[in-house]
Amino acid sequence: MTVEVFDPDGGAKGQTGLTATDVARLLEAAHQLEAEDFGLSELEIARLGPQVRSSAYDWSKLVSETEQSVVESLIRLLTLAEQRFPAWESGAESPVIPLARALKQQEAYPTGLTGWIR
Repeated sequence: MTVEVFDPDGGAKGQTGLTATDVARLLEAAHQLEAEDFGLSELEIARLGPQVRSSAYDWSKLVSETEQSVVESLIRLLTLAEQRFPAWESGAESPVIPLARALKQQEAYPTGLTGWIR
């Protein structure tokens, strides 16, 4: 039996980037924007923040496989989480950037979303 150890600099030891399970959890949280901490536990907040920030996850692939409204909710989640949770601060490395870019390339970027993000 293996026990993962929390490492604030890189998530769970031995884990690099987001897993499919992590992305599924983020998509669930994106549907709970009004819930306290978006329905994420303290452990999930601590673990996912560094993973989201430093992930090499292919966000454009997610956009091509996911409904536009779900991607928009994910953008809103990541924007709000970055404001609310210090460990999620991403700046220029924010996954919102490649998500928005992929939506624009598909000509599916919602009107007014840029204003909301700012």
